[in-house]
Amino acid sequence: MPVFSSAETESDRQAIGRHVRQLRLQRGWRLQDLAERVSVSVTTLSAIENDKVSLDIDLLLAISRALDISLDILLPRSRSRHFCIA
Repeated sequence: MPVFSSAETESDRQAIGRHVRQLRLQRGWRLQDLAERVSVSVTTLSAIENDKVSLDIDLLLAISRALDISLDILLPRSRSRHFCIA
């Protein structure tokens, strides 16, 4: 049975929004450019980048596809160690 350490931290959750913004800016895209590709409003995308909303998997997938990256690139790396006690 796996045992997991504490849930994700606040900084882990915020890392997704900051990362989306960084990747968008690297491409030279405005908020409107990515919002149109993801089919969300500019307001929604801004809220995502400013960590005001939680993302569901469908929206994460849409963003990763629009940015032409793999989904795991958007997800924060876990600093916890997973282990099994037998």
